[in-house]
Amino acid sequence: MRLEDFVLDEASGVYASTAEVRKIAYSDGAERYLKKVLTSVNDLGLLSSQIRSKIDYRDWAILYHLSPYRATILDCFDFPNNDAKVLELGAGCGGVTRWLGEHFKDIYAVEGSFQRACISHLRCRDLPGVKVYAANFFDLELEKQFDIVTLIGVLEYSPVYHPVYRKNPYKAALSTLQFAYNAIKDQGILLLAIENKLGLKYFSGSREDHSGKFFDSIHGYPDADTPVTFSAAELDSLLRSAGFTSVDFYLPFPDYKLAKTIINAQALSTFHHYLYNWIETPFPDRVEPQRMLFFNESLALREIMKARLLKDLSNSFLLVAHKGKKDENCKKFNLSADGWIVKHYTLDRYQAFCKKVSLLKTVSGSLKVDKSMAFNKSSEKDIQHTIFIHAIEPEKYYAGDLLLLSVFEMLASQKFDFMFQPLLEKLNGFLINRFSSGESDEAGIPFLSGESLDVTLWNIIVEEGTGEWMIFDREWTFNGLLPVDLVIWRNVHYLFDLYGNYFEKRYLSRPVAELVCGWVKKLYPAFNEERYNLSMQFELSLQNYVNQGTSDNETYHIIEKLCRISDRSDRPGLDCI
Repeated sequence: MRLEDFVLDEASGVYASTAEVRKIAYSDGAERYLKKVLTSVNDLGLLSSQIRSKIDYRDWAILYHLSPYRATILDCFDFPNNDAKVLELGAGCGGVTRWLGEHFKDIYAVEGSFQRACISHLRCRDLPGVKVYAANFFDLELEKQFDIVTLIGVLEYSPVYHPVYRKNPYKAALSTLQFAYNAIKDQGILLLAIENKLGLKYFSGSREDHSGKFFDSIHGYPDADTPVTFSAAELDSLLRSAGFTSVDFYLPFPDYKLAKTIINAQALSTFHHYLYNWIETPFPDRVEPQRMLFFNESLALREIMKARLLKDLSNSFLLVAHKGKKDENCKKFNLSADGWIVKHYTLDRYQAFCKKVSLLKTVSGSLKVDKSMAFNKSSEKDIQHTIFIHAIEPEKYYAGDLLLLSVFEMLASQKFDFMFQPLLEKLNGFLINRFSSGESDEAGIPFLSGESLDVTLWNIIVEEGTGEWMIFDREWTFNGLLPVDLVIWRNVHYLFDLYGNYFEKRYLSRPVAELVCGWVKKLYPAFNEERYNLSMQFELSLQNYVNQGTSDNETYHIIEKLCRISDRSDRPGLDCI
């Protein structure tokens, strides 16, 4: 069948065939909820706060379909060519289709499940350039029609749904890639995203994403009735066997599904640059929320990168496969071999605060860190900064390890008990030396300037060579003064909150509040239950502002109590109390 033979079904908005078609009955159970959500909202954009408010973060399928992180694997390329004709094979429920429709004029999205095709159309119903087709793409004739073809989370299902080569992973995958190759014009690219069968997280205790079994892909998938992923070498061989002339690898973390960090593997041969600092761990298990963890993945990544094995052990792959001349494709689609080294996205917050951070190589060969608004736009109202101030500004690149890695080393060497307190004391002195206001509160605890708010163990680089502590990524400022114990509390609180899986069970057998208070109290005995509660309320107010863009009067009362403010006139930004 040709796409021209399909007829628009007015009721669903999906193009369907009048001929007999082979249906794909794939479902992950989220379709009914997605239909309800997408029907009820009017802002369908990737950063829509309406959609974000509907995400159930406990339900992986819902999170997967509605999270804006679905689109980072395409956004990282900064495609300039809006006139490119794009074919999406396996559109699913429209998460990636949405990004394509916002950036290109002609999108042909093919989805084998009619139900999911309808949802994909719902997600893109305000984008006239998107046409959704319900079809098994192997039933189509698409000879040399498209500039770009995508296979996002599709290739691994080839042995499950292929009409001929079922249970033969290699032949089924090769056939899928040949189909994609034939659909591309003489000059064009394939964008492919898939998990790595040898991904680091599978060695460290995560279940295989599709079968849900431990070590399944590492063992070569002994059970044939399952989706099958491939190693870097296998994918390169498959793509070249399908006819592609060149293959470029990019490494999305924690995986391609919801990528926060994307590393340009082409740059790994000439750049080291402490790129493991950009990768957040522990990696999530996409099958079970509570995962096993055999070792510290951040420390392992550091050694893997030193050994130049990051590509082979990346959790997922994002590939650009070239048909025709690579240099012509690079020029046409703005693809540069080493123009950017790594990109990191922060999208789980209010739209105006979403950001993209890039490590770039300049023409002179030096490095710079560039920051911009994510997806380069915001439809939300402008934010009036009062108490909390947000800034996205370029900054200097510092070479060295995150200070956080020192804490991980303490845990790995089982020396945390007696090494963490001296580190906190050093951090306390560092904060006072850099940000002291010269004032103290009634309990004798020093006040810091509001620029200290964002100084954490993961925002400090231990500079290579000198060992000096260099602060980076200071995104948030408090418009007033902060007691130093609040800043210390934020460090300890989030250390246990974000990285609790790296601690021995004996640390977490006590209530976290008691654990955190204990460490802060060693520095400041005046840090009592009241100060803990006020610190927590302050943090909740900050997070409410970050996530919703709003603050209420309660925020100001908390700040007033915590900072012991009596004369409001000398506290900039607090005159509104």
